[in-house]
Amino acid sequence: MTRIYFNTIKEKRGNYFIEYMPPNGNKLFANLNLIFYKKFNYPEVRSCMESEAQYWVHRYPIPVMVTAFDKKGDEIEIDSSLIYNCLVVWMSSEKKFVKKWGLIKDEELPDDALSPEYLLKTYHNIDYKTEQKIHKEVDAKWKRKSHELKVFWGMIFLWAVVIPGSVALLGWSNPIIGVVVTVYALGKAAWKGGQLLGWIKPSAREQDKKEKERLMDYYFYHCEKNPEGFRQLLIENLEQDEREKIKEEVEDLKKRSNN
Repeated sequence: MTRIYFNTIKEKRGNYFIEYMPPNGNKLFANLNLIFYKKFNYPEVRSCMESEAQYWVHRYPIPVMVTAFDKKGDEIEIDSSLIYNCLVVWMSSEKKFVKKWGLIKDEELPDDALSPEYLLKTYHNIDYKTEQKIHKEVDAKWKRKSHELKVFWGMIFLWAVVIPGSVALLGWSNPIIGVVVTVYALGKAAWKGGQLLGWIKPSAREQDKKEKERLMDYYFYHCEKNPEGFRQLLIENLEQDEREKIKEEVEDLKKRSNN
């Protein structure tokens, strides 16, 4: 059976934006994420999840699983009594909305999403790729990378082996080349010696490199000394990255909505 992978739909609302992901592969339902990037209250989140679910099932008659997240990317706990704070909604054979909180069994859902023909008809206005096309793109990308690596290592071999070897051989047979190579080697040795004796000051680039290495050693020492503090810092950095990512997506959605 040919698998179809549709693009994700992103739309901005009031204090949140949504990501709607059609069922790619062999899933029975679509995924709908609500990302609240401003202040919210839990009744509001629950109400938005229910209304968005019905809207998307009506727009695309495929079961949908809805999950809400805050601006840090953490899942919002709607109800402490629920094991899973997700909502699953689908249309019954009687054309009525069925709504259930938490995970459900596959046999409870219709299997329309397993039919490529039905998916293509339902998501007729969404771009997609087939499994075969994705494999071809991956193979093409790998071939390009492989070619680039061969060229890279070919250049390394040329500069590290072929050219020095050729110069060494020519140095024995050609006195001029021999003198040039000797002067170059002596000049390089004199430069290194001058740096070691402090006569030649390191360049700004070399100073930056040494300073980065010093800071890396310094940070590594303190991370080993306080692993719990490092873990907390890592969590804060990841949360900050997620907030920045959500902020960028919101700005992108604002620009697209204004165009």
